[in-house]
Amino acid sequence: MAPSPPLSAGIGKAGLDRRKLRENVRAAPRTRTDPPMKIHEYQGKQLFKAHGVPVLRGIACTTADQAEAAAITLGSPVVVVKSQIHAGGRGKGTVFADEAMTTKVMDGGVKVVKSPAEAKEVAGKLLGNYLKTIQTGDGCKQVRTIYVEDGCRIAKELYFSILLDRAASLPVAIISSEGGMDIEEVAAHTPEKIRRFHFDPHQGIVDAQARRAGFELGLTPVQVAAFVKTTKALADCFLKTDADMLEVNPLVVTADDQVVALDSKMSFDDNALFRHPDIAAMVDPNEEDPAELEAKKHDMAFVKLSGNIGCLVNGAGLAMATVDAIALYGSEYGAFPANFLDVGGGATAEKVTTAFKLILKDPSVEAILVNIFGGIMKCDTIANGVLTAVKEVGLDRPLVVRLEGTNVELGKRLIAESGLAVIAADDLRDGCAKAAKAAADFRASRGLAPRPALPAPAPIAFIPPPRPAPVKRGRGRPPKVRAEGEPEPAPKRRGRPPKVRAEGEPEPAPKRRGRPPKVRAEGEPEPAPKRRGRPPKVRAEGEPEPAPKRRGRPPKVRAEGEPEPAPKRRGRPPKAAAAT
Repeated sequence: MAPSPPLSAGIGKAGLDRRKLRENVRAAPRTRTDPPMKIHEYQGKQLFKAHGVPVLRGIACTTADQAEAAAITLGSPVVVVKSQIHAGGRGKGTVFADEAMTTKVMDGGVKVVKSPAEAKEVAGKLLGNYLKTIQTGDGCKQVRTIYVEDGCRIAKELYFSILLDRAASLPVAIISSEGGMDIEEVAAHTPEKIRRFHFDPHQGIVDAQARRAGFELGLTPVQVAAFVKTTKALADCFLKTDADMLEVNPLVVTADDQVVALDSKMSFDDNALFRHPDIAAMVDPNEEDPAELEAKKHDMAFVKLSGNIGCLVNGAGLAMATVDAIALYGSEYGAFPANFLDVGGGATAEKVTTAFKLILKDPSVEAILVNIFGGIMKCDTIANGVLTAVKEVGLDRPLVVRLEGTNVELGKRLIAESGLAVIAADDLRDGCAKAAKAAADFRASRGLAPRPALPAPAPIAFIPPPRPAPVKRGRGRPPKVRAEGEPEPAPKRRGRPPKVRAEGEPEPAPKRRGRPPKVRAEGEPEPAPKRRGRPPKVRAEGEPEPAPKRRGRPPKVRAEGEPEPAPKRRGRPPKAAAAT
């Protein structure tokens, strides 16, 4: 799910501009589950250049003649012709003449050429044909644009990317010294060569982080200085464009120790595109699914999947639960969701009609499951939208409906009175099972082989089994198991064992702690006991004892007949009463 716009929007040098922040929040669309928007390599390099990232010169072309003219304009002895599709692994891909991939044209969607004529020849083999890569899945993508770029002398290929780590709520930079076309093999077999570090989105990548990463990649001090400049500019581009992915493979070190972005792959948070109309204008409709584009026009979240059960749900959370439930409860029949479709909590009947039409346009859909919980969205609104769509385009596939919430009885009555062959479901589990069974019957009615059953889904989290109750044991080693009849050993005594004495040998006197008493000669008197403190003063005969010391100030000696002073009273003296 794409995150909401960051709260840093509208922060100026003097502090937080609250008025601008409120405007940004009001203008931001609701969080949706749309896939991120992608752009082509040549478009990404335009953004790179605007943020100070070193890139090579290049020209985008849509015809072979334009490619030849671009090679002449660049004037380099070596240029690179690159196919432009929304997928990685183009250099190791395969070009086919048809979408069914029956006629192979050549290997590789990125070619190094040494003349304008050769650039035109390669462009003719790429444009209009279909490129299959490791990231296009079972299908392929048609090449409609190519990018003709300067060549360069490469000394070292690196890998660099920035992603959003949603667990840490921070952007994370991923680097590797093994960049190039085999980065997937590096990730699979030598993952220790891939390093990562998080950075503060308010500061970007700081110099210390970039320098440390450069030295970890084995760069020289001169190369590290260029690496610091380039990576900081890439992080700045990532943050200021509200991207959720930036990848450069390869990020090359040239023969003159410069660090240049030789590739560009970016995707953006759809919820932030209202702040970047220039980036929103870069969307290529030919690279997007037509159904997804239609859904975006009506502010709906639609993602095409590879299954056979069409889903119409309100609310992203319920839609995700429905997708999971179909795969779980329909696994016996090989059922899998054909789409993710969230019409939103406040959808109108017109929006529901559009959503239902999108599902019916998909030929892979063999049954439709409508799962609605009426809160803000009322069940009768859903029923009216479904009935309107069916009247306009017809219904040739099974329809399973599960309704709960506001106006549920009215919605069920509208569908029941419509005369449609609707399968009612009691709950989500029942609806998923019935949709899977209806899809299997639909395939059988058309003479199609049943879909293979899906494997049991992996557990979401590992739940350890309960631990057995611990066995209470004494301290130290467990008791030794003895053979039958083996005598018990004598109990061990702590300390040194007693000495065995010869017969008649006397017992030794008990030891006394401290210094032994002094042996005195016969008639020697005992010494006087010691007294603590200062000894008393020996006074001469007739000398009087001194007066005892009194604490505090001594009393005042008064003259004869002098009266004693009145005693002092604490507090304020009483007020004298007035004469009556």
